[in-house]
Amino acid sequence: TLEAHSQSVFSVSWSPDGKYLTSGSDDNTDIIWDAKSGLLLQTLEGDNSGVYFVGFTSDDRKIIIEDYYGKILQWDFPPLDELIEKTKKWAGM
Repeated sequence: TLEAHSQSVFSVSWSPDGKYLTSGSDDNTDIIWDAKSGLLLQTLEGDNSGVYFVGFTSDDRKIIIEDYYGKILQWDFPPLDELIEKTKKWAGM
């Protein structure tokens, strides 16, 4: 069980390589997860409306979301493998 959102989850998407998940919620956040360990890797905050669609780009380097009003947002982030290593070090794993 992956728990972090404070409101309903509307969309979940797998990364093209199957290693990661992203989930969008009515709490205005998009969360990136390591699918194997369940680690929360990064929380991205949208505008003041729920995140109704989430997806990875084919290169796993960007997340695309659509909010309640149809606004499209895009986030760039470091390679996910780097996020996993940083998160594991922070968590003492």
